[in-house]
Amino acid sequence: VNEFELGHTYLQLVQTLNLRLPLVDPSHYISRFAALLELGDETHQVAMDAVRLMQRFDRDWMTKGRRPTRICGACLLAARMNNSRRSVAEIVQVVKIADTTVKKRMDEFRRTPSGVLTLADFRTVWLKDEKNFTGDDV
Repeated sequence: VNEFELGHTYLQLVQTLNLRLPLVDPSHYISRFAALLELGDETHQVAMDAVRLMQRFDRDWMTKGRRPTRICGACLLAARMNNSRRSVAEIVQVVKIADTTVKKRMDEFRRTPSGVLTLADFRTVWLKDEKNFTGDDV
């Protein structure tokens, strides 16, 4: 079965039946996708950085109204923070999203206060202010 057709059918069923499903926390997918990227010893650190990045996305309202796996794809670019050169194409292949989606999320992140931090600051500093991100800025 084509997984995209299955997902489309599922969404149609949910809408037709007017179901209210609980929101899925995107961080639940991070470790699974990180393992699929075959990062070796760096898998845990990449997953931890990706979860921290996800928290920053959430704090800046970047996760609202977006599908969890698409947010995970952007967060898994945290592999680059650990000198593991995974390309956008490799992440797209594992997470099964479009490369433009990853690029858009990263462009949005660059416009937040967290996006201008150095790597050392990103891992140690927790910004208190949030940017009320809206899609109008895109």
